[in-house]
Amino acid sequence: MNRMGGIDIKLHGRFSVVPVISIDIGYADLCGWLERYAPAQWSEFVRAYGN
Repeated sequence: MNRMGGIDIKLHGRFSVVPVISIDIGYADLCGWLERYAPAQWSEFVRAYGN
C-alpha cells in the first residue's frame, strides 16, 4: 500500500518499486489478480483502504 491509496509492487529479486494507483490502466485487472493469487495481501489492502 502506498500513501496515495494505491499499491506498491516490488518484484522478487529487484530493488525498485512500481507504484500503481486507481487511475492507472490495468488497475482493475491487477486488483482481480491480487484477490485471486495473493488473498492475504489483498484482504489487508481492502481492510485498510476499502475496495
